[in-house]
Amino acid sequence: MASQTPTEAWECKPTAQTTARAQHGMSSAHRDDRHISPDSALEGGQFGSAASSAAGSVGEDGNEKDNSVHGMGTLRAYNVSDELPRTSSRQQIDKLLDESLAMFHRDGPLVNPLDAASNAAGASDSTMEQRMRFVCSSKGFDFGIFWKFDEGKQGLDAAAYVTMESVANSGVPLFVHTSYTMFTRWSTGFGMPGRIGYTGNYEWHEDVRQLPAWSFQRIRQAEQAGLRTLIGVPIESGVVEFGTTKFVPHNITTVSYVQKICTQKTAPATSI
Repeated sequence: MASQTPTEAWECKPTAQTTARAQHGMSSAHRDDRHISPDSALEGGQFGSAASSAAGSVGEDGNEKDNSVHGMGTLRAYNVSDELPRTSSRQQIDKLLDESLAMFHRDGPLVNPLDAASNAAGASDSTMEQRMRFVCSSKGFDFGIFWKFDEGKQGLDAAAYVTMESVANSGVPLFVHTSYTMFTRWSTGFGMPGRIGYTGNYEWHEDVRQLPAWSFQRIRQAEQAGLRTLIGVPIESGVVEFGTTKFVPHNITTVSYVQKICTQKTAPATSI
């Protein structure tokens, strides 16, 4: 039998048994050396490419094995990237809603809701009590009084009032009742309602207790009721007065809000 040279022995083709052993050893090395971290799914696709090559690894039975970890990592990366833009959009929507709500409370509605409700019900306009109660609820006032111009606009008469239930057990209802029954009429230019009706300028008193008696004739009743902030706003048909036991800083947008809500729009006359 002829002996083989070292060169011929090196170039000799491997047998089927040695090939299977080599493939089994490589597959074991892949399984032993590959380390999967929980954050690898988000590392710029590196794990995806490594797992793709590992997904086709050959098992002991000679068949390709599907790497389930690779599938989970890919799904996790897709969900995270898909949630990011949706979260950003939701934050923008929440911001717009917050700004719209703040604008509504600051400037009032674009359309008077009381007018819209009255039109839907077929009525010409809502009552002044409803309008003043709406302002009290929206702006935190405890009461409202409507002083209405007489026919010649020579004076203002007490026409309507509202008192919030939150101050029912305080001195505020007594102040309102006294104002409505004892100070039933103000001549134009006299008293706070008369001054506002004559000049057409609103008055905002952050602390009514600081006013002199000649400027505010109901100062004693206001002190007994514990009133703090008092405002008077001119409207087309007269003057609306609002007050509260809390301190409310001057705010011009609240004045515009009151004028918008309390202005009664009369229906135009229809010709027959």
